[in-house]
Amino acid sequence: KCGTTKYMFVSRKDGGDIQKWLTEKFPNTELHLPVLTHKGIEKAAFAGPGTMLDNRIRNLDENAERAWRGEKVRNEDIVTHPKSSMDEAAMYHDLRYHHAGRVAKDKKELLKLKQKADLTPSTPIQSTGGQMRRVSQRLR
Repeated sequence: KCGTTKYMFVSRKDGGDIQKWLTEKFPNTELHLPVLTHKGIEKAAFAGPGTMLDNRIRNLDENAERAWRGEKVRNEDIVTHPKSSMDEAAMYHDLRYHHAGRVAKDKKELLKLKQKADLTPSTPIQSTGGQMRRVSQRLR
């Protein structure tokens, strides 16, 4: 009817990040999804935000690189096994994400070193003939 009060149940704010919201509300907490297993409904080992991979996978960096290449993680390196096929997919997702983060961090460090090397001033040194020679100091 016209002239009656109307309510809006959906906010006008566009987008939202539930993972960000959950990790802000529950910092340093693993929040895992329920998954259906042969035992019934269980809490997933990997699916969900906040998974601490270093507690669940031995030789984390090596196995993350294996996952990145599409290889299987060695069974003896898995401390907590995935509860279902969806949980296993989440494990490989987390490993690939970990590896990509390391690669990006390494690239940033290499870029910083290169920039530092390019900005290092040339240092004058005296040659055997008494003339000044400028030698560029570069990091390798």
